[in-house]
Amino acid sequence: MKKFLLAIIIYYTATFSVTAQTLYGVTFNGGNRGGGTIDQFVPATNILNVPQSFESFAANPHYTNLIQGANGKLYGMTALGGNSGAGVIFSYDPSSAIYTMLKDFDNENGAFPQGSLVQASDGKLYGMTFQGGSDNAGVIFSFDPANSIYTRLVDFDTTNGANPSGSLVQGNDGKLYGMTNQGGALGSGVIFSYDPASTTYAKLKDFGIGSGAYPYGDLVQTSDGKFFGMTFQGGMYGYGAVFSFDPVSSDYVKVMDFDSTNGANPSGSFSLSDDGKLYGMTQLGGGSNAGVIFSFEPSTASYTKLKDLDSTNGANPQGNLIQAADGKLYGVTYQGGGNGSGVIFSIDPATSVYTNLKDFDNTEGGFPQGGLLQASDGKLYGLTLKGGISSIGIIFSYDPQASAYAKLKDFGANINGSKVSASLLLAGNGKLYGMTVYGGTGGNGIIFCYDPVTNTYTKLKDFDKINGANPYGNLVQASDGKLYGMTAGGGTNGYGVIFSFDPSSSVYTKLSDFDSTNGANPYGGLIQANDVKLYGMTTRGGSSNYGVIFSFDPASALYTKIADFDGANGGNPNGNLLQADDGQLYGMTLNGGNGRGGTGLGVIFSLDPSTLKYTKLQDCDTSSGANPYGSLIQATDGNIYGMTSAGGENNYGVIFSYSPSAGVYNKLTDFDETNGATPYGSFLQTSDGKLYGMTANGGSNTLGVIFSYTPSTATYTKLLDFNGINGANPFIGSAFVEGPEAGPLPVALVSLTGKNSGNSNQLTWKVDNEQHLDYYQLERSVDGQNFKEISQIKATGNNSYSYTDLVAGGSFLYYYRLKSLDKDGHFKYSIVIKIRTGLKGLAVVTPNPFRDKLIVNIESPLQQKVIFMLSDLNGRKLYRDSKVLASGSNIIEINEAGRLSKGTYLLTIIESGETQSIKVVKGD
Repeated sequence: MKKFLLAIIIYYTATFSVTAQTLYGVTFNGGNRGGGTIDQFVPATNILNVPQSFESFAANPHYTNLIQGANGKLYGMTALGGNSGAGVIFSYDPSSAIYTMLKDFDNENGAFPQGSLVQASDGKLYGMTFQGGSDNAGVIFSFDPANSIYTRLVDFDTTNGANPSGSLVQGNDGKLYGMTNQGGALGSGVIFSYDPASTTYAKLKDFGIGSGAYPYGDLVQTSDGKFFGMTFQGGMYGYGAVFSFDPVSSDYVKVMDFDSTNGANPSGSFSLSDDGKLYGMTQLGGGSNAGVIFSFEPSTASYTKLKDLDSTNGANPQGNLIQAADGKLYGVTYQGGGNGSGVIFSIDPATSVYTNLKDFDNTEGGFPQGGLLQASDGKLYGLTLKGGISSIGIIFSYDPQASAYAKLKDFGANINGSKVSASLLLAGNGKLYGMTVYGGTGGNGIIFCYDPVTNTYTKLKDFDKINGANPYGNLVQASDGKLYGMTAGGGTNGYGVIFSFDPSSSVYTKLSDFDSTNGANPYGGLIQANDVKLYGMTTRGGSSNYGVIFSFDPASALYTKIADFDGANGGNPNGNLLQADDGQLYGMTLNGGNGRGGTGLGVIFSLDPSTLKYTKLQDCDTSSGANPYGSLIQATDGNIYGMTSAGGENNYGVIFSYSPSAGVYNKLTDFDETNGATPYGSFLQTSDGKLYGMTANGGSNTLGVIFSYTPSTATYTKLLDFNGINGANPFIGSAFVEGPEAGPLPVALVSLTGKNSGNSNQLTWKVDNEQHLDYYQLERSVDGQNFKEISQIKATGNNSYSYTDLVAGGSFLYYYRLKSLDKDGHFKYSIVIKIRTGLKGLAVVTPNPFRDKLIVNIESPLQQKVIFMLSDLNGRKLYRDSKVLASGSNIIEINEAGRLSKGTYLLTIIESGETQSIKVVKGD
């Protein structure tokens, strides 16, 4: 008989407890830092706690400056990033170096801001977005820094102006004035006013090609009450124009045309100096066609070119100048300088002396598009469009007195990670493991650990693109104790990787690169099947770019593409596979299939891992459920359950069941937005028989809900609404995992051992009961993930226990674990053991001693690949080969062709993750 004791292992899905259930989940958005949450949910009390909140990320500030609010904080916007990818409002406190995300833009309330904020006399911040709103032409909004209330005030449209790229300015009359880049009667932008007191919007002037068109910057009001500005194009020569506008008389006057020699295509704004002149820059034109710095005297319409910019000292400015306390004008250029990434410069308006102060180097920021702000501490603050750790911009300061530059904040870096998509993994050490899609030192995501007992969050690994980036799936702990996962991007080919991470040593290993042909961009996770191989799917790649099903053997590092999705048989899976009690692998695809006349709304399928036969089982359609993102689970009733993100009566998705034995699909309930909508994840079944899940949208706050579904009574119950603070929008692969409550837990069980005896598995264990454990559950799984209770045992002290589990005849792999419960309702898992029925004993090697050939007689319970290795007693590998064994008796010949000298060697046989080692002797 073969006995073995295995290392600690635990899996993340479908666990069962008796009482005091504590479920852990993640959300993609929300939390007090905007970047998602780890949530702790107790169904018995319906209480949701947030032990960990991730920071959201912002990206790429466009044509924007910082402003300093009355409270001393700096406020700004980015054009990208945030929960919806549409930009954010943020604050940065220069005294404490605290960065805070304040508001995520979205398409409905405004998206992709390209200008700056202004603080008006009422204390509120006002700004505009380039897109979003009812006509997707941008909005005017207010944001109150005192209470963080955001209000959409005006929706731009093509008639009254569209797509503003600049900022607002408050005029002497208290109204806000601004320009749009497009829209209006001639499609070239407008000048407008907005009165905060009366909430009245008025279009004041339509730009046209002849008088100036497509302005990017802001207006500036001079002492006579007129506004001056610049247009990017139009005018006599098509290079833009300088104009004045009188808000009292509505008189618009083009006062100067750019002609390329004196500058071309200004994309910034004027700065009003204390000498009464307006100072500005053009993006192009001048002697080197790299832009110019100029002054303009409003009263006489006198233009003076002060400096031709060039690639050496700074080129192509896209913002505005600022006059600092020392009287000099300061600005930044988008390109040029020593590294080509732009510069910080000063120019003295009295002498026209230009000084390059700082070359951006991209690492510490690069390609600034806006201007600078001089704050109350005397330092200049600004933003860059690109550069920094994540190459999506930074906040920086420059001290003109000390000539000191400092990078203050990397957008997108978020050292401890941002945005968790899939479920957590509860490992054998009782800790929860997961990955973030973004953040980390390179912005490519991280692997993290959360200890629910000590409430400790630890970053374990930064993804670095070369070895993988942006994981959307979950981790799985395999029988070797390592964690395995995939990334959607990065790697040698940029299509993602398969990797392992050893939690005991923190060693990360890239195992395989996806290459598009064999699959690309996986958005799900791996499972370990009965044959000990890892199975997974990719969302894209393969012969038709609809994704593939593959296996990966961790013992041999062999990747095998099993099946290509081709659209007709399904396409673009986003979840995991499930190995059910019948040994088959089941899964879903987001698209493809022939539901309702070939609409391609996804399929449910099975795959036989022994024959590699793929079978499409069910076409999704608009009536019974469409476009599933998540994974399937098998419940205690034997049925398979899942969710779709769309379709059903309300087109918000459905809950369904599928019977593997009968091949019957049933729609069970329709999501209806009020009680939850568009689920992207999967279920967890607990010991009360209920299925627990989350939706990405819907509910009272439209941010998703937590719900339960009871299969026996077909009862759906909304349990809790996500409200943003407690999380929002659980994303692809989201699912609960049962974990320990915070607080003291019993010590780990001392041992759990097992052995196979024909058609039964005999298990014995010894328990250290110093923690006064109440009783145990013995649980069994056929896939290492879906554990089900097979016995309860009353704890009677420090005793030994035994149990005989009758199992099906033939060769099968079973997983066992114990779950302990103390009198306070806290639980912990034992190690997991693996027992295969039908083992015939160890391999027999003849002859021994041998000359050139070894004959290995080995019994295999199933068709499988086995690895044979010869090594010397110092561990050096001298021979390695793999053979596919048939079920039953196998005769394997190992021919080392006389390469080995006389002596003693070790023959190692790796079979289904189990290792046999036999000493062999080479003689004469």
